[in-house]
Amino acid sequence: MISFACNTDDPVSRYGMNHFITTTGLSVQPAGRPDSGVCTGYEAEGRGQFSVTLVQNTALEEQAGEITLRNQTHPLFQVPVDTHDSGDTCIAEFRSDDRNYPCISGSKSGIVIGFDIFRLTGSLLSGYLDTTEIQYNNVQNNSGFSPPLVDLYEDILFRAILTGCREIGVPLIRKSHWPSGQEFAVCLTHDVDEFTKTYQWVTRPLRFVRGKDFHGLKNQMKSLSQRCRGHEPYWTFEEMMRNEQKLGVCSTYFFLKESGKKSLFRPESWHLYGRCHSLQKSRVIELIQKLSEDGHEIGVHGSTFSHADPGLLNREKTELEELLGYHVTGIRQHRLNLTIPETWEYQSETGFLYDTSLGYKAADGRGFRWGTCFPFHPQAATGMLPLLEIPLSLMDITLQDEENGWNVCRSAIEQVRNRGGVLTLLWHPAVFNALEYPELGDWYWKIIRACKDDDAWITTGQGIASWWQAREATAFEWQYIEDTLSVTGDFSGGGSFDLYVPEHTTAEIISENATLVEGKADHYLLRPDGESVSNEILVRLR
Repeated sequence: MISFACNTDDPVSRYGMNHFITTTGLSVQPAGRPDSGVCTGYEAEGRGQFSVTLVQNTALEEQAGEITLRNQTHPLFQVPVDTHDSGDTCIAEFRSDDRNYPCISGSKSGIVIGFDIFRLTGSLLSGYLDTTEIQYNNVQNNSGFSPPLVDLYEDILFRAILTGCREIGVPLIRKSHWPSGQEFAVCLTHDVDEFTKTYQWVTRPLRFVRGKDFHGLKNQMKSLSQRCRGHEPYWTFEEMMRNEQKLGVCSTYFFLKESGKKSLFRPESWHLYGRCHSLQKSRVIELIQKLSEDGHEIGVHGSTFSHADPGLLNREKTELEELLGYHVTGIRQHRLNLTIPETWEYQSETGFLYDTSLGYKAADGRGFRWGTCFPFHPQAATGMLPLLEIPLSLMDITLQDEENGWNVCRSAIEQVRNRGGVLTLLWHPAVFNALEYPELGDWYWKIIRACKDDDAWITTGQGIASWWQAREATAFEWQYIEDTLSVTGDFSGGGSFDLYVPEHTTAEIISENATLVEGKADHYLLRPDGESVSNEILVRLR
């Protein structure tokens, strides 16, 4: 019922199209089938009962203007065509310093989108914003949080397809993003860089003196007093595990073994003195094994230079696996170091299932660096890698000097919830010491409680990656004849489907292998019950 007409030799556009199909979870057919209901693509006009046509375009090296859609504005990195002759309804407007005209228009038979969503999303997911002179402030929202532009653009296209289905009176079904139909997911992670406070005994008091922060300086004195009595301020693991157990959640702990050479005569290497240089101490081994026994995931925190050294990556992975007795699947590079795409190629060759290093460093900004809050497969010269990238959303140290830090946290939750993606949190163990980092640790627990109240799926990096991999492998097809929807496929991997029905229509299950419940938004949740690899679910629409 949904077909695509997108012939293009441009690999960036093809990458964007494949990402859209995978992320939205649609089942699509090639154009030309007699049952094509809604046809989408560059050559869609005149095909199917309803067409969603995209105008091919190229990405610019600067922000061209903004589009206004549903009372919201979003930056656009293309100059779209004027679509006022393509329909009698203006769906979105393009605005720049000297232009203002419709860029998405619709009619009873189709919608024309005057810019190239596939080219845009493919460019953004290839690091487009990293290689341009675009200023961060141009693409962030009022809370100082860079929005998920890829997801915003793809939602525009999905809503256009949904509009077409409702215009011709047919349902639309897609794979739910998360296991039980939750609106969004949360990935909890901690980077274990250090176990003891070292050079920070000097640098942190000096920072407070320079900033005339005498309360912070007083806390440093209290922390030093506690250290003299045997309490290590950066060893907060027992408290973290207790709180996570109370909340009923598990996290991923990425452990660092730093092997970079340090020298007193090279100031740029001084930070290496405070890092963890051995995982073989008995207290550390007991911690790693205890975390694993309690259900937490243990991952590799790739050392400073491992992002460019596949042999070093392999040695760090092997050492952790020998301590645990099983394979390690996740990694985050220390200091978010990435050489793109080589680091991802090395990680993939080393046998990692996922990476979660793609995010803003503290000085560079906050939010979604490549414009998405969904897992995706990075693109290399040889094509898409099997490795999944789980984008980093929010890191503690980007908030430590923020007067309205909790507002930034709320904005992050809201943006991910609205897009239905995954909120990936990175909180270092040291920040759970309130004397050292007032409020930062509390915000972490507050985020978890807020997301639990919103019925988010809260899990580890491995939980996200394993689920997404299973979701990608789930194939299905659907047909709608008269008033009956037939959904067939392999439902053994679990999961659910989002079912959107025409206006003034209700749905009911007429087979006995699924349940149907009304979702929180504008759709039903269809949950297969049977475990047969080939099932047919029947739903009647009235």
